[in-house]
Amino acid sequence: MSALRIHLADSSHALALPPERTLGDEFQLVSLTPAPIVTACLFLLAEGRWAIGVGIGPGQLAYSPRASRGPAFVAARAAVEAARRRSAVRPIVIHGSDPEGASHATAIAQALAAFVMQRSAAGHSAVAAVSAAATQQAAAHALGITQQALSQRLTAAHHREVLGLSAVLERGLSALDALYRAAERGGGG
Repeated sequence: MSALRIHLADSSHALALPPERTLGDEFQLVSLTPAPIVTACLFLLAEGRWAIGVGIGPGQLAYSPRASRGPAFVAARAAVEAARRRSAVRPIVIHGSDPEGASHATAIAQALAAFVMQRSAAGHSAVAAVSAAATQQAAAHALGITQQALSQRLTAAHHREVLGLSAVLERGLSALDALYRAAERGGGG
């Protein structure tokens, strides 16, 4: 969990509450925006040992994720249980009060999982280096390889596809959240 905290701090995506271990192999993240959730999901998928459940919807924030309540937290619990029942290839599920929208978001997240979890160690290293460096030239230098070799590794790692799907997932999660907020105000749903 400390590696994820460092990764999220480095990515400049603020969480509403700090990550908290809730059960032996579980922890919760709470965010008011989708970017940190997508970033965390990509990080956890790259580790390859987590079942990931994302709950979208309203919630009452307390001093910690464990003490917080509401439909988003209930949806997250249901989603992580569903993710545990899935194959290890795509262990990510998104739940919320709009089942169709959540199903579409889950499909995007599972496509991301397929790309990220099939990466080689060299692919993960290339993606991490590009994310940390100012330029691809600097990333290649940090890895001790040529820019052409870095480009090949990024292609094999489906880096562009993951970036594109990540943006689509962020927009989808934002749209789901907007639907929930409109329904709460009585303006839609």
